[in-house]
Amino acid sequence: MSAADLIAECVRLGVSLTPALDYEGPEDVLAGGMEDLLRDRKIEVIRALVGSAGTEVRDGSAGPDWRIEWLREVGMLALRWRDATDPETKALLRELLAETPTTLAEWLHLGDMICNAEFDLRRAGKLPPIPTFRP
Repeated sequence: MSAADLIAECVRLGVSLTPALDYEGPEDVLAGGMEDLLRDRKIEVIRALVGSAGTEVRDGSAGPDWRIEWLREVGMLALRWRDATDPETKALLRELLAETPTTLAEWLHLGDMICNAEFDLRRAGKLPPIPTFRP
């Protein structure tokens, strides 16, 4: 069982979790093995709940589905687009924002396009930072 599966199972069984991995819920569920699973996988579950402490915005859990990752990327692109002052940069970011993948394969292709565009813009000194994150 992955950490995401364990978290989903907790939600299904009425066990609420906090980032410090305090938990409360029905005693029969906790005593029936859930408490042991949570204790044994504590670090993995905490990372899945809050993500990693890396400086890259994309570090950490993207959620159970590629669409969650896509939504997160759209949000970051929108912030970069909003703060861009160069017209060509704004146009490129707007084109990427307009894309809406409908399959994992389409998302992976778009994700590559986004990474390549950000790399090129960063190298040219034209990539606006995401507020509250390092450039």
